[in-house]
Formats: sequence, C-alpha cells, structure tokens
Amino acid sequence: MADARIAVLVSVERHPVSGAWRRNRNDAAALALGLRLVANGAARLDVIHAGDAANPALRDYLALGAGKVEVIALPAGADALPALAARLRGVDLVLCGSAGDNGLGSGMLPYLLGAALGCAVLPQALEVELKPGGIEALQFLPKGRRRRVAVQGPAIVAVHPLAGGEPRWSHARAVAGSVVASAAVGAQASAWQPPVVEAATRKPRRLKPVDRRSGHARMSAAVDTAGAGGQVVSDGTSVEKAQVLLRYLGEHGLRSTRT
Repeated sequence: MADARIAVLVSVERHPVSGAWRRNRNDAAALALGLRLVANGAARLDVIHAGDAANPALRDYLALGAGKVEVIALPAGADALPALAARLRGVDLVLCGSAGDNGLGSGMLPYLLGAALGCAVLPQALEVELKPGGIEALQFLPKGRRRRVAVQGPAIVAVHPLAGGEPRWSHARAVAGSVVASAAVGAQASAWQPPVVEAATRKPRRLKPVDRRSGHARMSAAVDTAGAGGQVVSDGTSVEKAQVLLRYLGEHGLRSTRT
C-alpha cells in the first residue's frame, strides 16, 4: 500500500483519583503503532481528536511523537460519529485504541465507524504491516494464541493494549508540536446524553454460609467429584418453596432475626 493515508484516533479521559485530564493508554499504543508504520516515509500519518482543542491532555500525544494533533471541534453533547466518518472518508487505515475509558459501552467506536464507512474492522491487533492493496495484522486471541489476518481495502484497526507499548515521552516534542482545531463536517446534536457522574455505590454482598467443617472435611469436599449437595425443590406451591428457602437461610445464619 504505497503512499497510504493513515489516521490515528486519540481520546482523553479523567484520572480515576485526581480527576485530572490524561491521555488514553490504548490510544497511545495505537499512536506508537502508527509511528512505526510511517517511520520509513511510505505513508502519511494524521492524528485526530474529536472534542475540545483546549484540553491539556492532547499535549501528551505531541510528546509521544505526534507532530500535530488535528481536533475536530464539537459542541457539547454532539455526536462525534458523523464528523469522524466525514473526515475519515478516503483514509486507507484507521488506528484506534481497543477501548476508551473502560466505561459502559466503551469500545464501540471502531464498529460504528466501520458501519458508517462500509469498511472492515479488525479488533485486538498487536502488529500491522502495510501490504499492496491492504494490510496484514497479528491478532491477539485468548489463552495466549495469535493469528495472522489479511485485510483488503480500507480498514479500521482496534489496537490491543499490549501492542508494543508507548514511545518515549519528550517535553521538547510537546512544546514543538501543535494542536490545530478544524470545523466539524456533519456535526449534529445527538439524542444521546452523556452519563451523569455520580459517586460509586457499594456492590451487593453475596450471601455465603459459614463453613464450620474441619479442614480435612473441606479438603475432601474440594477433591470429591460428587455433587456439592443442596436441595432442588420442583414440587409444591410458591409458599412451600419460599419456606424451604427461608429455612436454609436460617440454618446458615443468613437470615436477619429482626421483624
């Protein structure tokens, strides 16, 4: 793929303790992979962020080697997908992290972009090589397995966090680089509303009876292939089944004595 156009999508997130803005480590891994692809000068790399150009965390990507970060300026509450899809049309390879801030729904952007652009989506990539007419990637699989995948035509690649690590951080690059804002094409108000930030609640505690058996009895039960015991109640009314459950909770000290 001679003279390929490569785009790296980067995002920012809040530190879970301090609340300060910071780069996303998954997107930093995607940037490192993109920099390796353009090291020989055979491709052109664009680093793109959709959001606020004044965010201080964007300077981190400059320090990691991005000469310029192009920011698609979006109003608050706008959907970034139409603007990104309009900007990425004609790009041969799009690299991004496997997930954003690991919240609910994080990691959907590559698939939504793939559907909007009509191109292939390759998740969990560890390595990517440019080939005539497409790419060849090493994909991460569970239990330590790997496989080589060839993709023809434009593709969106979600980079695995273990893909080679981040490049060295340089303050000189952070100062020399630039963050350039551009008007969004196709930006529109979204019906989706960002989640309200609220304090985390304690997860429900799983009820577990106290095991008062001896150590030998517990060890024997652990190596025994027989069933773990218990009672299956399939007959009777709902009241009789509830009485069995209440009796079990009472016998194991899991039922409150308050009335």
